[in-house]
Amino acid sequence: MPLPFYNYFIILSCLASITVFFQRRSPRYLTFFPYFLILTFLVEVGFYLMIRYTGSNLILSNSYTIIQFSFYLFVLKEIISSKRVKKRMVYIIAGFLIFSLINLFFVQKQDNNSITYAIGSLLTVTVIIYYFFELFRRPKATDLKKDPAFWICTGLLFYSICSFPLFGLSNFVVNAPHVIIKNLEAIIIILNCLLYTLFTIAFFFNIEFKKPGQQKPAQ
Repeated sequence: MPLPFYNYFIILSCLASITVFFQRRSPRYLTFFPYFLILTFLVEVGFYLMIRYTGSNLILSNSYTIIQFSFYLFVLKEIISSKRVKKRMVYIIAGFLIFSLINLFFVQKQDNNSITYAIGSLLTVTVIIYYFFELFRRPKATDLKKDPAFWICTGLLFYSICSFPLFGLSNFVVNAPHVIIKNLEAIIIILNCLLYTLFTIAFFFNIEFKKPGQQKPAQ
């Protein structure tokens, strides 16, 4: 079983994310993405190896779900403008971590942590909706094409909403007919390709291209 096709999109997004280190004014949350994307690719390789040699990647999958949503919630905390909401996000992330670890070790310890995924998706969607609420209330118009936060939030919103019924209810479809499983896997591949494509776009539009004839500022 080869690595899923969307891994090429992860690699592309990872390469694009490295550009944040060469930009003078990259938002702080973008500087964490290269490390997260490298980890994501390594986890995908781990999935492949564990399935091939042990037949199950349950432990790694459940652990990565916690890391994945904790990172997304952290990024959203950095994107949100309201200081009051930022403070609440700290407690939300801490609460999610505590609940997820309890679920991992005591509740769904033998199953796919679908509850953790469902709650992570709902929290992510809720915060993104608040981000768009803030965006529409800004007094000045924003060039969304050049706003990395817009592309990242759009990708996460679409991915979380569409993947919620697939992963959140995964324990109920594990014994579904093979044709249904294959169709669900195809949908997951498409969702991942879209997510990492939008991440790549976010990094691309974060790049500041020097205009012809533009002079360096005097020292």
